[in-house]
Amino acid sequence: SFDVNRLGSIDGLSLSQYTIVLSQYCIYLQAQYNATYVRYVNARKVYDFNLQKVIIDNRATTGKTVAEREFNAMLLSPDLQGLKQQVDLVESEKDLLQDMDKSLKLLIEAFKKEMGRRTDELMLSRRG
Repeated sequence: SFDVNRLGSIDGLSLSQYTIVLSQYCIYLQAQYNATYVRYVNARKVYDFNLQKVIIDNRATTGKTVAEREFNAMLLSPDLQGLKQQVDLVESEKDLLQDMDKSLKLLIEAFKKEMGRRTDELMLSRRG
């Protein structure tokens, strides 16, 4: 957590460096999210394909709702259970990374505004 009261006491060079480092970290976080999202979509496709295969191959997989049929199919197939665990794990990672960069972007914008304010103040002091 950044103490906003310290913003005025940070020199311009450090403020600029913080902005650059945080911007690079935001890019890294977005890349991590994108990679995790792709893994999630792929894991979900594999799971859905295998789920439908188990349901079709085992006509005994009955149920009134989709959730009941999925549950019954999972009981019949340990492989399907493993695939579901993989989907859940990757989905958790995706959810963890989602929007993580938003608060950093707000801090970056605050730093940029402070740098702009300082530049404006310097220009005004040179004119006057």
